Amino acid sequence: MNSVGFPTQGEVLQFVFNALGVLPRRHESDESFDEVRKKTTQAALRRLAREDGLLQPNLQALLETLSYLTAGALPPRAFFAFGEALFDIFETYRHALKTEGTFLGKADSVKYFLHDYCAPRLAISVAKQLQRFNVEADGMMVPPNKFWYLPTHDGRVWEWPLERVMRWAYQLAETSCAQFHCPEMDSLSSELSKNLDNAKNWLKGEHLPSWTSLLQNFLDSFAAVNRTREKRKLPLLPKLLVSSVCSSLFLARAATAVAMEVVDHYGDEVMLEFCRRYRRIAESTVDATKTVKRAVREYIEDKQLPASEWDDAWFRVTSDYWQWFVEWQDKLRSATASHSLTKEQVLAASKKLGALSLLEFEGQEEIAVMHEPPLGFTELLLDGLALQKSRSLSLADIDAYSVRLGASRLHDTLPWMAPWMRSSLCYREQRYEDAYAHAKEAYESAQYCAGVHQAHLVSQFIDLAAKNDKWKEFRKAVNWAGYLDIKVKPLNTTASDNEGLRKLFDGLKGFHCANW
Repeated sequence: MNSVGFPTQGEVLQFVFNALGVLPRRHESDESFDEVRKKTTQAALRRLAREDGLLQPNLQALLETLSYLTAGALPPRAFFAFGEALFDIFETYRHALKTEGTFLGKADSVKYFLHDYCAPRLAISVAKQLQRFNVEADGMMVPPNKFWYLPTHDGRVWEWPLERVMRWAYQLAETSCAQFHCPEMDSLSSELSKNLDNAKNWLKGEHLPSWTSLLQNFLDSFAAVNRTREKRKLPLLPKLLVSSVCSSLFLARAATAVAMEVVDHYGDEVMLEFCRRYRRIAESTVDATKTVKRAVREYIEDKQLPASEWDDAWFRVTSDYWQWFVEWQDKLRSATASHSLTKEQVLAASKKLGALSLLEFEGQEEIAVMHEPPLGFTELLLDGLALQKSRSLSLADIDAYSVRLGASRLHDTLPWMAPWMRSSLCYREQRYEDAYAHAKEAYESAQYCAGVHQAHLVSQFIDLAAKNDKWKEFRKAVNWAGYLDIKVKPLNTTASDNEGLRKLFDGLKGFHCANW
């Protein structure tokens, strides 16, 4: 187990399942997903977290299971928006571990990802996906607080999103917590009293319910409230209100689960900083959402589209706008780096794009990277890469480099560099058996921490596995590369069928890569 690195993709997915609380089957009437299937899914999650078995097919199957279990928790438009936002964060994570790498342990790498990647990306994705799927058209109600799904802290205690939504539900029902969960006039009050006891615990943050338990509690209570209102000749609570509360409860419960985990592992300050960064980016997207809304309305009017085509218009225009925004932002970055535009010209152009664009060039300190590499890390990384490429590389060079790593106490942050050098040296001398042993150490040490260099390392290991007739290791490494969408060289493929892999395996035995 590496002392540095990101969590595996399976560990991330396992966390998502737990955070959404959809696996527990109590109160669930869906007989097609029973206790046996739940346990099978849990076992599959554990295997994927350990990276046992067929990785990509198992990941895809588990993502489909997650989609199935959450499909009924939200109305269709909101469900698709939620799913796309969740996928955006997962892809952002995959991009970070494939390109940026990390010099931190698993826990600190997660903290680094939360602040520097997750907060800004999620804020933009929420704004984008809500418009892309025209969620507003459903007329769903949400709590009045703009950021109702974020926790807040008053200096003493946290107010979790779940508590906020529960109290909002009581306000909408024009009743107290006690009267909502256990109406006096209801004949089933003995059963409902258990709902009240549970709700009181949830309000205190003492226990977080599964999604099915939370939903059943509120459905029972809404039904009881309407029975009481009917007896008193009062209007029943509308279905839209009930649906809105249940949807908000699902999102609030998930947000609360994540926030509680963050506070438990990292403390209040880390959660507060995440919320601050999220709000700052979210507030900056207002200009973009206004531009999109105006563009969609103009598009619908110009094309004289019927209402049945409005959802498609929202999807198309929103997608086009954000693609255009990213392209222009890239051009402004390039102009800044090349000095082809003055700072004043870049700022003027950013203002035309809106507050989100301007934030990158005028408010960098508000969203600056919080986790700097340890002293000497960057120098040792660059020196190590230069040595590995050097045609004059020798054992003395590698030993001297290892001494520098040890003296700087950075062995744990660059565990893959020295064995990679040794593998490259042996490879050039065509001592493939020795090269394989070093390549295996380098490849396994680099997983989830070496960023863009993982592609080179896994490619070299795959080549050497073939040369040493290690079919099982070869196939496993090719599948791992495909699982992370890493293109391996010189194969430039992620072939997964046995026939294709065998051809690659046999072909590499007589191949010598001059660049290694």
